[in-house]
Amino acid sequence: MQKAFSLMIFVFALFLIVSYAYAADFCVSTATEFQSALDVAEGNGEDDVIQIVQGTYEGNFVYSSYAANSLKIKGGYDSGCAAQTLDPANTILDGGEIDNVLALVVYDELAADFSVEGLTVQNGGIYIRTAGDLVYSNNNQLSGSFEVKNRNINLNNSSFSNSACNITAHENISEICNIFDDSSVIIAASNSYLYDNIFQNYDGIIMYSLNILSNSVYFLKNIFRNNKHISIITGDKLVLKSNEFLNNTNTYSGPGGISYKFMAGALLVQCNISCIVDSNIFLGNISKCTFCSNASGCITVGFGGALNIYGQSETAYAILKNNVISSNKSFAFGGGIYSNVKTNLINNTISNNIATHSGGGIYLIIRTENYPYPEIYNNIIQNNVAEQGADIYINNIDNTDPYFPVIYPVEIFYNDFDQSAEGFYAESPIDIDPSNLDNVDPLFVDPENGDYRLSADSPCINVGDNNAPGLPKTDIVGNARVFDGIVDLGAYEYGSSPVAKSTPKPVYQFYSPGLQAHFWTIDEAEANNLKKNGTAYWTYEFIAWYAYDEDDYPEGSKPVYRFWLQGLGEHFYTMDEAEKDYIIANYPASFQTFEGIAYYAYPKETKPADSIPVYRLWLGFLGSHHFTINAGEKDSLVANYPTARYEGIAWYVLKE
Repeated sequence: MQKAFSLMIFVFALFLIVSYAYAADFCVSTATEFQSALDVAEGNGEDDVIQIVQGTYEGNFVYSSYAANSLKIKGGYDSGCAAQTLDPANTILDGGEIDNVLALVVYDELAADFSVEGLTVQNGGIYIRTAGDLVYSNNNQLSGSFEVKNRNINLNNSSFSNSACNITAHENISEICNIFDDSSVIIAASNSYLYDNIFQNYDGIIMYSLNILSNSVYFLKNIFRNNKHISIITGDKLVLKSNEFLNNTNTYSGPGGISYKFMAGALLVQCNISCIVDSNIFLGNISKCTFCSNASGCITVGFGGALNIYGQSETAYAILKNNVISSNKSFAFGGGIYSNVKTNLINNTISNNIATHSGGGIYLIIRTENYPYPEIYNNIIQNNVAEQGADIYINNIDNTDPYFPVIYPVEIFYNDFDQSAEGFYAESPIDIDPSNLDNVDPLFVDPENGDYRLSADSPCINVGDNNAPGLPKTDIVGNARVFDGIVDLGAYEYGSSPVAKSTPKPVYQFYSPGLQAHFWTIDEAEANNLKKNGTAYWTYEFIAWYAYDEDDYPEGSKPVYRFWLQGLGEHFYTMDEAEKDYIIANYPASFQTFEGIAYYAYPKETKPADSIPVYRLWLGFLGSHHFTINAGEKDSLVANYPTARYEGIAWYVLKE
């Protein structure tokens, strides 16, 4: 009884208790009906779904509730809402450039969820409001045509045109397959997941097209093109993979006083802890900011034609691998990259970039807090242009005390760059290792048209370092690294083939009669040890499902974390980063032990068609959590045991 009582307190503190409400469905076919449905949903105490019949709806629609109920708004329905055709072009909300097109607001930090899918949201005017629960960096009042404030928010298959989108969540935001055309976007949440979106053609009065403020950001397969302001991503742990930044131009013009970090051409990454930039394309971006004052006139500057990595903490670090950074320009420093954090560069192609002052390819600042110092391996940094350090400029000397300057080292091995005084510049001289090629033409296939693959005769084939720190398993297009025995330089591996598809492995299920709790592991050795030596405590039951281990997991999967809650006598599993962090931060080591990643599974946003849900339940009569893929088992437990509570879908796995 003590165990069950303690665990109930624990579960409540983690917001794992789920309250239930009946769902109400609405089918609307006019603007009046849509607003009326929103008004009813505000106060009916139910989890509501509003289905919108295909058509154009003119108005400024508002949902403002004090209740913690979820709301789904879904476009694309036929008359009577019998069937849905998911295409944002067929269901349009038009604000008439008057006010918000759509405002969804829950006050008092209540825990409710929003989902919007299959809509085009367009022509909303920007207006100022001070209500809200989260302060944005440098501007806490900006809002616009589409405003959402809630706990968990999903935007799927929608289109936003001529809009300002202000999206705030206490916990999670996911955006999948949306188009933001001439629209600015603010995203603020504990965790943000953006997959397969397009942000394009923004030319607004503010200086960003996308502004993400989240603890963890997963930014996968998005496209940024033809925007005239930078995009800003801020967080503790950032992953940017397989995105494209094409022909964006930061041409901010106005009074001085803003930080140089906002002067990137395409993307500013404000990195608090770690930043992984993997397999992205930065092509044709420009940083050209003009600042004027009565005293000194006007100056034009830029920091990072493609990318500016700015450290928000002294120990922040960035890893750039498999990126193509080409034909970008900065009107000062870092034609391709400007970074003031500890930055590792592994197998990137950085070519044909221009800086009007220094660091045509890359401009790195190294300081004491950057230890261990930057590692630059297997890159092609070639044919860039600048007055100083055409390919590489390294600021590696600290003159804070002019009598005792501090000099910092950097590792540069197995790269191709111009080693002359014009091509390479370090403020304190660095010996260049002979493993580096000296300005050798890499013989790209067709660089004039953006094809930076290596041709058959390229001298950059089979001359890299297989032991480079953090050598990626694949190249920019997913082909295996280290083809023909030795890794190539640059983002592409010549002659290689796609890596084999990740192989799912069985997750073994055990039960302990003494603890009255289950245990799951993908580790075959751990499972075999329990089968052989742990029979006094654990009984092997069966293979529960299939997932992926840490050495072989597919794109789109995420880690499932494992805890041993010694104070409660159970293993606990979660995919929720915020929940994991809450447990670690708020419960002492005497109560919980974080055991790391149990395995990889799929979140709802990227689950494949053949995946199945894992249901999570709290079994009060056993004092433990339970996970199952068996819907019948889930329903039976809830129906037959008053203290059994269904807590939702935890993640998605494979049945075989």
